[in-house]
Amino acid sequence: MKSLAVDVSNSAYDSLLGAGAVDQTAMSRLVEAAIVNYVREDVSWIGAPSYPFRETWNHALNSVSAFSINYNDLGVGITATRETVVILEGRFFRVSSKGVTIEMEERQEVRHAMIVTFDAENLRNDFEVSGIEELVDRCEKLRAAKNIFYALRVDGEFRSLTLRSAPCPQVPQHPAAGQHSVHPRIVENVEGTLIGIWSSRFTSNICAPGYHFYFVSRERERGGVVIDCSASGLRMLGMPVTNLRLLGPDSPRPEPGKESMGETD
Repeated sequence: MKSLAVDVSNSAYDSLLGAGAVDQTAMSRLVEAAIVNYVREDVSWIGAPSYPFRETWNHALNSVSAFSINYNDLGVGITATRETVVILEGRFFRVSSKGVTIEMEERQEVRHAMIVTFDAENLRNDFEVSGIEELVDRCEKLRAAKNIFYALRVDGEFRSLTLRSAPCPQVPQHPAAGQHSVHPRIVENVEGTLIGIWSSRFTSNICAPGYHFYFVSRERERGGVVIDCSASGLRMLGMPVTNLRLLGPDSPRPEPGKESMGETD
């Protein structure tokens, strides 16, 4: 890796501190992300409002067995055929075109993954939301401080969920485009878990900024990307992320039990 010394103004330095760069390593990563984002004029996103990964055509894959996963890990991913993957309680669930969640076998492969060791400290109990905007507002109040990444878990019974199975393709020539449903469907009166990941604009070269929500039913049979929701009696846990593990096509292939993921603060 090359080193680059950069002089910044006092105001820029203060802005980096305000964005959550609490040490030299975090500050270097923020500056690197900003430079890469500036240089890459054509940043193509897949489903930016609801899917975090930047598109790439590299075909490197990693099997589920290569990950060292614990029960309290959660996250999201994408398969080689652009199926959404929800990672919850240490298990990988791919979402079929019909919104059915299927636990992945160890030999099956993923192209991208974003995994958090979830040890939340912030809690909100027994609240309701009438729409996705209200959920975001609740998340914002819980998140409070400015961080680079924030992870959330919301459990309860949802009166209504608008879901889709796959990220919206923004690049028509993708070989798997059209194979999976991007059309929303409504699921009513279902109990389950919604996981959320928030990322800042400072990391937009690897992750679309904003909130990204995913759902898996309690029986682990239904799920998808969350477009809208209403619910009551919800329990929300949230935490600033200091141990985000990112796996992409450019990552070295991990040995079994040893993920080759970059951690970020």
